[in-house]
Amino acid sequence: MATDDIGWVYPYNKKHQTTMVGFMSWFHESVFPKNQEFAKDQLNQILPSNIKAYLEFRAYGKANPQEGDFPILMRAGSVEKLKQSISWYMPNKNVPWIDGRGGNPARHASLNEVIKKIERHEARDEGKDANDKRPYNDNEFFKLLEMLRRKEDFDHNMKYPMMSLWSYHLIHRLDDTCHFKVEHPHGSVEYPFAIFTKTRYSKNVRSIRDCPDQILLGADDWKVCPQLNLAIYLDKWLEMHPDAVHLFTTNDDTKKGPNNLKQQYANRIKGVVWDQAEFQALEDQVGNQRDKKGVGTHSMRKFASTKASRRGATPRHVEYRGRWVGDKSGRVVSIRYIDKRDDYVDAFVAGLLCNGGPIKYCTDLNITDDWLKSHVVSHVAKRIQDNRLIRILGLAKLWACFDPEAKSLVEQQDREYIISMFASRYGQPQANPVKKVPLEIYNVNGDLDIRDASTPQPPRDGATAATAAPTGAPTGGPSNEQVITYLKAVEQNMMQQFLQQQAREEAQRAWLSIQVSKLLNNQRRWGAQLPQAFSRQDPRQQAARREDADRRNEQQQGEIIVHDDRLLVGDDPHARLCDRPRSLNELWREFTHGIGDNKPAKDFTVAEKNNKLLNIKQKYWRRRRLWRVQAFLVVRCKFTCHEANAMIQTCYGGTVTSVINRIDKDSRNRNYPVIDTTERGKNFHCNPRLVPSNDMFKQWNTPDQ
Repeated sequence: MATDDIGWVYPYNKKHQTTMVGFMSWFHESVFPKNQEFAKDQLNQILPSNIKAYLEFRAYGKANPQEGDFPILMRAGSVEKLKQSISWYMPNKNVPWIDGRGGNPARHASLNEVIKKIERHEARDEGKDANDKRPYNDNEFFKLLEMLRRKEDFDHNMKYPMMSLWSYHLIHRLDDTCHFKVEHPHGSVEYPFAIFTKTRYSKNVRSIRDCPDQILLGADDWKVCPQLNLAIYLDKWLEMHPDAVHLFTTNDDTKKGPNNLKQQYANRIKGVVWDQAEFQALEDQVGNQRDKKGVGTHSMRKFASTKASRRGATPRHVEYRGRWVGDKSGRVVSIRYIDKRDDYVDAFVAGLLCNGGPIKYCTDLNITDDWLKSHVVSHVAKRIQDNRLIRILGLAKLWACFDPEAKSLVEQQDREYIISMFASRYGQPQANPVKKVPLEIYNVNGDLDIRDASTPQPPRDGATAATAAPTGAPTGGPSNEQVITYLKAVEQNMMQQFLQQQAREEAQRAWLSIQVSKLLNNQRRWGAQLPQAFSRQDPRQQAARREDADRRNEQQQGEIIVHDDRLLVGDDPHARLCDRPRSLNELWREFTHGIGDNKPAKDFTVAEKNNKLLNIKQKYWRRRRLWRVQAFLVVRCKFTCHEANAMIQTCYGGTVTSVINRIDKDSRNRNYPVIDTTERGKNFHCNPRLVPSNDMFKQWNTPDQ
């Protein structure tokens, strides 16, 4: 076994080994044996580009396909399986691939792009033809049961039809059906006419919470009734194998037994049913020629799920009944605290799969459980000590013995014995001593309620309007059961539409929240207050904003004069600087005239320039470097303020803060590129401590200069 010095062990898996050996043989251009184990160093040499080229090679026939090449060798689903198998063996398989750092190369985004590209080709009919099998139709399903029951041996006459019905009613894979044990079916206290069982071996069952009890109701059509067929089959099965562990195989090995049974079932069905001309003739009824791909073991599950969906079940209902994984998104913590059991959904789908509607077997005679144990299902009673289950199976089998059509399911010797024992105990009946009673399935305040539909009953407290029995129905119209079924379908349709609308509103609300958040963040990045950001480009609103800012500054300064004890006697309350100047022109105006009622910065006294209490000192001396340059260009070089600011902006660029920072750097180096281009630039450098004064502005009289 391949290992390394830190305990890494080659994760051998029979399901993925063939794919990994094929990839490594292609990658190293040498043939490896099928049981070859690769070292960690070999696996760490694999890059996403290598896996991408291999997937393209398997689908297109060559790596790096060009325009006009089509994936005619492999479907997208098969390519996805190849990627998963390779990912299984990667040493860092749980770490996504990060360029430059490593990880799992099979989790690189480029591989998903290859699969999506293949799917697009398939959608355009440019890829490999699909080989998936279609579902049964009703005629094929009944023909399957009919052809199996023609055989005289036990397997074809009883076991394989029962396996088919078990998969059909529980919407199971064949593998799930093969794993059931004899003790799994059981009765119920709340619903004594129903059989319950648990699906423990489904691939989607990972914990005990994933396999709640599932209901099996009787069907009015005896050919597909799970209770009737289970009663006849189980009694015969336990007669032949009283110590059997599994429900359908005598091999007690939990792996080999079900696996062998699954293969035997597929082989027998193929030879006895699928390959026969009688069955193949039914395929002509399929409308689309391209859908005539034949049937397989998954056709039963597809047939049951499609039938339930067409009869009114939602996809979530079918997923629940079939134990499928619906939402493959991330885990939600609160799901752990929500009970996954939903009896109504399970019973609702179970009733839809009962041809003729769900029923229960009952009798008006005083037929005791002891008599059923002794004469009808005696072998079941010896093995299973569940009186409720025994009574359900016993009444179902007793009904079949007296029914002129269903009696063919019971062996003649067994049937004659039961009839004779019944006559000796209860007399010769004029009709069938067991009757079928139709059932109605209701949802009452979220709880399952199954009631007798043969007699009208008032709805229980809390029943919804759709579950209440209709009144005033005209004579000769639809039956009570039909009306309730229709109203129930309308209720479910309305509820589904309401949930969809609610989901759309939640999605719209989340989208709006994200967009508003983005908008506010962008406005903050602009450095403006939110109300001002919308009016930045409008001159009239900009002027109004300035006036409003001046009024606020005046009000704040007045408050400071009255309440701020930090002001010294004799300080000018208007000696203030703007907090956020937005342009060079605004800074020049602040220096020469002041903004609003503020005092011009050029007229500040020494105390006002160095006022630390109001945070003026740092602002003034930082902006002073820019004012020196502006004053030199305007006063000495005779440029207008707009020309001077344009020269500064062209030379330094960026925001006001970045311009001040760059001029500060130039002042330390005594190098001003914007001034060196002028004729009087030397005068500026000769007096680097030149400070703008009132004398420099004798010729400057207007704010627009």
